[in-house]
Amino acid sequence: KSALELFNDAIYRRASNILISPTQAEYNIIYMVDGAAVKRPAIQKQQAQTLIRFVKNLADLDTEEKRKPQKGNFKIRRNDETSKWQAATAGSTAGEQLRIKPVTELEIAKLAELGLTDEQLNQLTKVTQTTEGLVLITGAAKSGVTTTFYSMLRRHDAFLNNIETLERQPSANLPITPVRGQITLAPSTRASENLKTIVCTSGYLAPSNGGFHL
Repeated sequence: KSALELFNDAIYRRASNILISPTQAEYNIIYMVDGAAVKRPAIQKQQAQTLIRFVKNLADLDTEEKRKPQKGNFKIRRNDETSKWQAATAGSTAGEQLRIKPVTELEIAKLAELGLTDEQLNQLTKVTQTTEGLVLITGAAKSGVTTTFYSMLRRHDAFLNNIETLERQPSANLPITPVRGQITLAPSTRASENLKTIVCTSGYLAPSNGGFHL
């Protein structure tokens, strides 16, 4: 019953993470909602340990191992809908702690669909049109950084500009449309050697490389 109440409450409050951590007297429960920590009423140790054991069973984890970190997935069926969750345990001097979070697939939206102001949209659109340099996208956890980042990359034309991304853990694979075609080599001239960017007309003309254009 306590597990059902916990999941129903977390889903209702749109929690992206549930942390159940021990203290000397009880277990604290903290939700992460829109990047902010929301403390919920603490529960007794025996109740928390029973809850942790139950979730570990769901995630097919070793219920006897309480020191080494473990991680596993499980599914919840609620109102005829099935959702996937991840459970991660870790030991501490006060006892075993458990972190639970829903596993969701990132939906790559368009910049205009993010609810930005006109000024914000114009600023980010200008950034996507940058042809060189380093762009840093930062923000607090769960504040929309990843969603904004992938929405900006969605506007990227791989034929016109090359982008290298640095992510600790990629959240999604951007859709790539394979293109089949013919490549022609054209000798460069003194004038065309000055070309520093790709020219697009009925085809593409890339800067000279080794005396030839692609």
